[in-house]
Amino acid sequence: MSFMKKNLNLGLLFIIMLLAVSLTAIGVYYNLNYNSLSAEYTTQLTNLQDVTDELFLQKSRLNQTAADLRVKEQDETELSSKFSDIRGENIKLTGENANLKTELTSRTNELVTKTNQLLVAQSELITVKSELENQESLITAYRSTVNRLKNDIEEICGGDMSECS
Repeated sequence: MSFMKKNLNLGLLFIIMLLAVSLTAIGVYYNLNYNSLSAEYTTQLTNLQDVTDELFLQKSRLNQTAADLRVKEQDETELSSKFSDIRGENIKLTGENANLKTELTSRTNELVTKTNQLLVAQSELITVKSELENQESLITAYRSTVNRLKNDIEEICGGDMSECS
């Protein structure tokens, strides 16, 4: 029995050693796998962080682009409104310009007419002045003749006009 006990103890010792080696091998295997998984997890976490950072960067760029687009649309709307206002004012001013040109032409024609009338009136005035001077010189000549004739009559009558009648 001692032999069997010895074999049994050796068998149990062998099984315990086999179990201890197996547990150690399993521990080493799981430790290696854990380290590998941990390293892979760290790598994936770093990659995920990089992708997240890139995503936030792209999101901020997209938000900036959207804000720029809104500003551009507002500017475009304002410019369109201003363009419409300016176009309306341009049409109005073009009409006023045409009216002013028409009025200028009318006033120019009126000025030419009045200038011609003034020239005619000045010509008539010169003619009338000339006739007036001629008439005044005739009047002066007639007065001088009348005075000369009065003097002749007085000489003939001798100063007494009642005798000459």
